[in-house]
Amino acid sequence: MLALINGERGLVSLAKAATESLKVLVANDDGSALDITGGTIDVVVYDRSDRLNAAIAMHSGDTLTTPAAGLATVALPLGELTYGPGDYYAVIRYINSGATITWFSSPFSLSIR
Repeated sequence: MLALINGERGLVSLAKAATESLKVLVANDDGSALDITGGTIDVVVYDRSDRLNAAIAMHSGDTLTTPAAGLATVALPLGELTYGPGDYYAVIRYINSGATITWFSSPFSLSIR
C-alpha cells in the first residue's frame, strides 16, 4: 500500500499557529487507486518512527474528497495541534466500512513549527 500526504512521501511541515489541511492519497501496491468509500482515513502521530511509544495524537479524515480515487482531506483547525513545535512521525491508518484496519508502513516525518 502506498500513501502520500500533500503530494509528499517523506517530509510534511505544518504551522502550529495556522489552520492546516492534509491531503491524503492512498493507493494499492501497483499504484491503482484504493477505493476508500465508506471508510475513514486517520493520521496518527508518534514521537518515534518505530511507534513503540503511545500515539501523541490522531487526526481523522472528515472529508473523503474523491473516495473512489483514494483521496481524503484531514482538516487540522487552529488549536488542534496541541503538541509541538518539534519533529514527529505520522502514519496513515485506513479503516474500511467493515472495520478492518490497514496501516501504511512508511512513517512520514512531520515537522510542526
